Amino acid sequence: MQATESRTTRALHDPSLYTNRELSWLEFNQRVLDQAIDDAHPLLERVKFLGIVASNLDEFFMVRVATLRKRQRAGLEQVSPDGLTVSEQLTAIRTRALKMMRDLAACWQDRLRPALAESGVVFLEEDQYTDRIRRHLTAYFLSDVFPLLTPLAFDPGHPFPHISNRSKNFAVAVRHNRRTKFARVKIPDILPRFVPLPSSEGPTFAFLEDVIRQNLDRLFPDVEMLDAHLFRIIRDTDMEVQEVQDDAELDLLESVDQSLKKLREAPPSLLQVESTMPRRILKILIENFEVKDDIVMHSLDRLAFADWRSLLSLPMPTLKDAPFVPRTLWRPEHEPAVFDDIREQDRLLHHPYDSFSSVEAFIRQAVADDAVVAIKMTLYRIGQNSPLIDLLIEAAECGKQVAVLVELKARFDERNNIRWANRLESAGVHVVYGVENLKTHCKLCLIVRKESDGVRRYVHVGTGNYNHVTSCVYTDFGLFTADPAVCDDVSTSSTT
Repeated sequence: MQATESRTTRALHDPSLYTNRELSWLEFNQRVLDQAIDDAHPLLERVKFLGIVASNLDEFFMVRVATLRKRQRAGLEQVSPDGLTVSEQLTAIRTRALKMMRDLAACWQDRLRPALAESGVVFLEEDQYTDRIRRHLTAYFLSDVFPLLTPLAFDPGHPFPHISNRSKNFAVAVRHNRRTKFARVKIPDILPRFVPLPSSEGPTFAFLEDVIRQNLDRLFPDVEMLDAHLFRIIRDTDMEVQEVQDDAELDLLESVDQSLKKLREAPPSLLQVESTMPRRILKILIENFEVKDDIVMHSLDRLAFADWRSLLSLPMPTLKDAPFVPRTLWRPEHEPAVFDDIREQDRLLHHPYDSFSSVEAFIRQAVADDAVVAIKMTLYRIGQNSPLIDLLIEAAECGKQVAVLVELKARFDERNNIRWANRLESAGVHVVYGVENLKTHCKLCLIVRKESDGVRRYVHVGTGNYNHVTSCVYTDFGLFTADPAVCDDVSTSSTT
């Protein structure tokens, strides 16, 4: 028996039984890219998938690749379950990610762009501009773009400027008094990537980076322009929070805030450059970022395809999925019956086929109902303009007991959640900032109501975030119940 167990144990440690976690994720992203390639989907939906792939890939470098590089810098060459060292994983990731970036560019250039042109949506290259278009774009540059641009020189007398995560930048070389100098010009994030052009034949766009490149000389008067090449970096955003100890002076809120500030200067995990960038300029970037060539990837096409998701807003319904209207449990005129309905039987939601408005109705009715005495809730990702915050504040102002756990360590939502936590606390809501050494990922809302036969509790338990936007996209379940066993469990969790 012992010999059999030993053989089984050895077999389970065989690297050939396992797939590398990071390479597996890249294959998942490939399946998303396959949706952009599949012409069974409406055209703008395919463009949306293209943008999702690019955004996913950015986050992959921001977290997973960045974590591996931290281990490499620390000299920690642990072997993964599939038998690869950190360096071997980074090499394999680079090869696979580079192929994905090229496939992404080919999908745009060879498939989506020609198909969009056939449907009347045209994107112009610089050599396609007519004199009329050039005049239009120059006027646009001078009125809307030029005031936002700030060229920053860097040389021994001027430090290399800070380059923010995921920003698009021009590395510019100019000659003045027979000397070559270098500068950085950041492309403003607040401007649309696709600049609309006057056209009688359908939507026509120029690329913002091309408009800026055509007019860069206006930023550098009295010097000779030599080169201007796009680059962007992906920084490590895998935040390491110094957890609160009993004798610590900083609370979790301050600790997360300080960690976010440190991320601003985090080392790059990817330096993406135009393939035409000369080696002398690339070398300057590598030296100033204090990185090696192994994080550099040359792009044969456009950078930052995540911006392409904005094209889904084009008013062309024939190029999109047909609108879907989800089912709603309670319409506004029926909201007073929310608690009666839940007391009668459990209600199950299946998002996105059931509307998130039912969750909002549940909380809205709790705020309006004089019999409700307490609302307790966990918040992980709630989005930019959630009505739930206003509802919770209104409940507190009405004298109800409101307690909210805001998970400050929700990745990429840390700053939003700090803002929400501060606003809730200022309104008198009791706010908990998470649990030491853990992330609170559960989605719970507990309503306590005084009724004629005593105190009764109502609960919403969900697999998805309290986020109206993502509930329209992600598949999740939500349960409304007054079952005492479930309510006991949620109540116990809310007091520990």
